[in-house]
Amino acid sequence: MYNTSLMSKMLFMTLIIITLIGFSAEKAMLFAGTASDLHNVMPELRIASREVIIDEKEIYLTEPMLINANKEPAILLQDVLSIWALQIKSTGNREMLLYNDKLSIKLSAEHCYFDPSRLDWGNLSAATPIYIILPYLADELSYQWQLDPADQKLTLLSAKFLEEKKKIVSDVHPAVKQIKDLPLWGSLSSTALALELWPDAEIIAGFYTTLLDKSANRTTNIKLACQQIDGTVLAAGEVFSFNNIVGLRSQEKGYRQAKIFVGDQISYGIGGGICQLSSTLYNCALIAKLPIIERHHHSLAVSYAPDNQDATVAWGVLDFRFKNNDDSDLTIRCKVYDQYVVVAFMK
Repeated sequence: MYNTSLMSKMLFMTLIIITLIGFSAEKAMLFAGTASDLHNVMPELRIASREVIIDEKEIYLTEPMLINANKEPAILLQDVLSIWALQIKSTGNREMLLYNDKLSIKLSAEHCYFDPSRLDWGNLSAATPIYIILPYLADELSYQWQLDPADQKLTLLSAKFLEEKKKIVSDVHPAVKQIKDLPLWGSLSSTALALELWPDAEIIAGFYTTLLDKSANRTTNIKLACQQIDGTVLAAGEVFSFNNIVGLRSQEKGYRQAKIFVGDQISYGIGGGICQLSSTLYNCALIAKLPIIERHHHSLAVSYAPDNQDATVAWGVLDFRFKNNDDSDLTIRCKVYDQYVVVAFMK
């Protein structure tokens, strides 16, 4: 005869072992965290290189980067914490805090890629299989980034590194030091900016504003817009349109996510920051006494231009336009130079 009591105990122990094995397997899947794992869940993400160049130093990530349809890289959380010496803390409501003794950055689910069926937002750690989308994080850390389209290598440049590079240039060219400590904005006629940038030009009006927010993405956006406008020749009687000249601000053109105003809230959008250029242009047009055809205020106050002398733009919605009412051509020059956005109108 069989001992039914003994068989029952053995069956009970077997069930416990099976349950524990299943639980361990589930935990192993939860913390697998490879690029291939996430690519299988989200096939629209493309697996890229593990190579990253940070301030001209080459490193290799634990896992390859993932690239989304907008050509934005995402990096495994473990690598993010290691590169920037950060710690992680769950803050609830599908949010996390990355921090050290110098800074703290709040990230939400929209800034990450993960498998929702295997993520516990209340129990995050360095081993959590979650990828951080780079543009927002880089902007918060004041890093400029570029992804090589050929070999998919990622280059990151910190604000400190770029400042050191600029300092070297300043030491080589002492004239650069003459434009430090200017007022936040003003006419070019009261500065050495025009002389340094366009020494032989016949300038009829000029204005500069200061880059108070020097985040890498925002500065990149302003530089791109400057490149589109710089050298524009406005014929006699012709109307200048910011949107027509600059065109659609898109990631394909190199524009990045930076801070924008949405109503009375600060958010992030592609091309954020270019309104500093349109506002600088507006003030230059005022000095030149050109007719303003279209101009719109920001929904919140800006700190880089005089009160009520700003000009916001939004593709397809809000434009900045003025007319060349002179009987001769007008050339528009604009540039990000040192810590200033500089605009000049020339004959």
